[in-house]
Amino acid sequence: MYDSFLTAAFVRNPWSWLAALYNAVRTSEGHRDQKRVADMSFAEYLDWEIARNRRSLLRHVADRDGRIMVDFLGRFENLHEDFVRLCRIIGIGPQELPHASTQRPHADYREYYDDATRWKVAEHWARDIETFGYEFDGVTPAGREMRLGRKDLRRGAIR
Repeated sequence: MYDSFLTAAFVRNPWSWLAALYNAVRTSEGHRDQKRVADMSFAEYLDWEIARNRRSLLRHVADRDGRIMVDFLGRFENLHEDFVRLCRIIGIGPQELPHASTQRPHADYREYYDDATRWKVAEHWARDIETFGYEFDGVTPAGREMRLGRKDLRRGAIR
């Protein structure tokens, strides 16, 4: 069905992603889980997310067999550069990527973790980490060389 469309998504380092989610849910008035998460420690939040087993980057971009279903995958860590590249691929000039102003400043994601919580993420989100080439401190050297997405779109516009 989607073969005639270019599909795109962005992925993020799971350790960074979970720290940002924790901060956002805890401090967002009106978020459906805000009251539940507001008084949780980060370790408790991770345990809660693991028990719910609902969060997965791979689940959004792959089929049940783990095959990537989108044509282009960018990285949050390279958001601006990858967005410019995506614009070039679809044949439009560089676009301004709006930035939602956040009233939720938070520390570097690494500061949320101790050895135990770091390991919990590594264990529970292992498929995401391996598939997208992440490690705690960022993208692995092999991950930097990965072709993410169904099609090799690194060289310019779609024909």
